[in-house]
Amino acid sequence: MLAVLRYLVDVNEHATNQGLSRVLHSTLGARASEAMMTLGEQLRAEGREEGREEGAVLGQRDLLHRMVVGRFGVLPEPLAARLASATLEQIDRWANRLVTAATVDAIFADDP
Repeated sequence: MLAVLRYLVDVNEHATNQGLSRVLHSTLGARASEAMMTLGEQLRAEGREEGREEGAVLGQRDLLHRMVVGRFGVLPEPLAARLASATLEQIDRWANRLVTAATVDAIFADDP
């Protein structure tokens, strides 16, 4: 049942709590509230996880930016823009290169 609810929420951007509640109450009766609560808990947990992941990425971007500026004195705008949209994998790769890089460009070399 949760899979069906999840599908309805995922594919229908206009799905509302009231609309889902009406459908659930007409098909599940008393169990509808429990199903909605379970779905809500699942969605909240996913939101918290996404928030933690995004927070980790932002923190790593900020840390690498400060480390590059601390070592080289500046992070040119094109490289700063790349860093601002980097994935954790890219940030890890660049952080490893920071240790031995002779120039700021060497940190970001070979990455589009």
